[in-house]
Amino acid sequence: MANVIIGTDLKSLVKIDKIGQYEMKDMDFTIDVVGTKTITFTKEECVPENNGTDGYKVCYNTQDLGLGKIKIRVYADLVDGDFKDGKRREILDLDPKINIVK
Repeated sequence: MANVIIGTDLKSLVKIDKIGQYEMKDMDFTIDVVGTKTITFTKEECVPENNGTDGYKVCYNTQDLGLGKIKIRVYADLVDGDFKDGKRREILDLDPKINIVK
């Protein structure tokens, strides 16, 4: 786990495996970077890596998260006709192995 000083600008590349036939670039998603506080990014606010084929980058300052270990949570909304609204939500947690310190 890497210790990062609070106030540091970071960039994280978020890439999830295919879910069914959907790649990340084909789905609607939001990304939360979670510490003692949370920063939420919509798909439109993320920077696609290789047109989204290789994931999406999120850029943030650790001051906005507070001290301690952080995690990244992805909320992926997939088209699924079996659900009332036609969408199924998958939630995935990723560990960037970052600990924010003073």
